[in-house]
Amino acid sequence: MNIAFHGCSNTFGEGFEPNDWLEFGYPSLVSNNYNWNHKNYGIPGGSNLRIFHSAVDSIVSNNYKTIFVQWSAVNRIWLSPGPNIWWFINDTKYPDFRYRDLYINAKDQKLIKEKLLFLNHDYQNIIDLCTYCNVLEQLAIYNKVKLVFINGLLHWNRDLFFLPSNDLAESFSKYTKEIFDFDNRNDNELIQIHNNLFNHTKTLNQSLWVNIFNSIHHLRVDFAPVDNLHPGPKTQQIIYKKIVNYLDSFSIKRLTIL
Repeated sequence: MNIAFHGCSNTFGEGFEPNDWLEFGYPSLVSNNYNWNHKNYGIPGGSNLRIFHSAVDSIVSNNYKTIFVQWSAVNRIWLSPGPNIWWFINDTKYPDFRYRDLYINAKDQKLIKEKLLFLNHDYQNIIDLCTYCNVLEQLAIYNKVKLVFINGLLHWNRDLFFLPSNDLAESFSKYTKEIFDFDNRNDNELIQIHNNLFNHTKTLNQSLWVNIFNSIHHLRVDFAPVDNLHPGPKTQQIIYKKIVNYLDSFSIKRLTIL
């Protein structure tokens, strides 16, 4: 059976040599466990919008029976100043940027990224992510593709998926308080913006998620050998086992006979 993996550097295999990633990376481990053929469409530094577009292409291609989509941090932005040229907010490899007559030195690039992070708030990005998930789900149903979501770098918490109690300070996590600007809003404002976000998160089909709240970032127990930054071989085993447990619990293995 042919399957596809989509995601950011956590799926691409950043921090590993290519041959080592084929041996130790979770996409290969999962595929080998079921004797599946897999294609890795991971994008280093990938934004959720780019991951969404990539997953759409795989679903409508009719080439894959199962699509794995690993979501990244919600505040990532990619801009394209020319054909097949990308500048993205989380690119840390290049201190400056040059394309044709466009040049951004390291100092200006840092300033632009800082400003964009202020303008690109997690609140709306979470709403957008819910839309991406729901669109992919409907596309997958229409095209008879099994869809599996993996939390790579999402920091959201359960409090965004339930109505709060009367004690808002106790109801909201630190992350939620940050995106709500908790200390500078009254209770009515907080309830209103929470309800708006809740109206989107409640539409998510949580049964499609391997680890909706426990991200790969939080599961990390070691680091990749090349960059000492991305999840290492032991973490790959943890992710692999979580995915296999998820698949087995839903009897996905029967798809191998199709």
